[in-house]
Amino acid sequence: MVNEIINKIYETIENPEKWNTVLKEISEYCLGVSGGGASIIPLEDSLEKYRFGSNDDKNADNLYYNEWRGRAPLRNIINENKNSDLYYADDSFLTDEEIDFNPFYQDFLKNFGVRRLSNIVFKTGKGKIFVFSIQSPLGFNNLEREKIKLKMISIVSSIKLALDLSFGFELIKKTNNLFVDYLENQNYILFSLDKENKIIQKETNLDNYEKCGIIIRNNSIDFKSTENRKKFNSALELSKEQKMDKFLKLNNEFGDNIIIRITYFLKNESISSIIGNKIDKYVILTVESINKKTEYALRQFRLSPSQRGNLTEGLYIGLDYEKVCFAQK
Repeated sequence: MVNEIINKIYETIENPEKWNTVLKEISEYCLGVSGGGASIIPLEDSLEKYRFGSNDDKNADNLYYNEWRGRAPLRNIINENKNSDLYYADDSFLTDEEIDFNPFYQDFLKNFGVRRLSNIVFKTGKGKIFVFSIQSPLGFNNLEREKIKLKMISIVSSIKLALDLSFGFELIKKTNNLFVDYLENQNYILFSLDKENKIIQKETNLDNYEKCGIIIRNNSIDFKSTENRKKFNSALELSKEQKMDKFLKLNNEFGDNIIIRITYFLKNESISSIIGNKIDKYVILTVESINKKTEYALRQFRLSPSQRGNLTEGLYIGLDYEKVCFAQK
């Protein structure tokens, strides 16, 4: 049974909503009976989305988040040991008579059909602190604490790993969404050029690229700045001579960066069938003016202005974004 449970724990990495069902099986495995409950409780409010419980009444999830937070008999033990990698504690120090008159048990836990607690406070590999709690059902008095403890310990390492991997998976999804948003909100112009550097076709999301210092003259790419014109034409010639991509960065009069990538094609039949015989090269110009959505995306990574520039440059010359963004942190 334990191997099946561990496999199901790992299924929560990509599907955290499965935790509630898995915790019901964990509860039955640790207690040896149905009923009762199991919970995973983060002690950091920022991780509230990773709070899960087997009880169908979701108010049970509030064990450490409502007015009872500071009244649980195990609270001091948990607080004293919350920086441990793993620490087990239960309420066996309380007699049945004491529990019968304890408000936490009678006015709170009893509402959810549970009576006794066995907890493990643990720290994940990423330093996040959680409580793994097993709650015995009302009327179940044959508690074998040592067996419960050993069973909890046997699966807690899998819980820790699954949570850490889930954090990573969530970061990957967030990163992907942020970069999609970042790139979709960049201002760009895509030119298809022939061998004479004449424009065959143009795609852009810039309403008025001439304001950025980019102009079209005699069906060719040109710039208001003489210096930018010289640098661009030189890069075009080098791309043709060396038969390779070229990358350069220019600045317009407003201080915006104009990121340019020239992609030169070595023609063969398969390439020609895709892009046509007339197209000799592509030129992508990106004007790095930061709008609100792009600024938000970049702030999620706490990038400085120089790192933002490196991000755009790196992406357009084909570098891995992690190397570009995070190497300087």
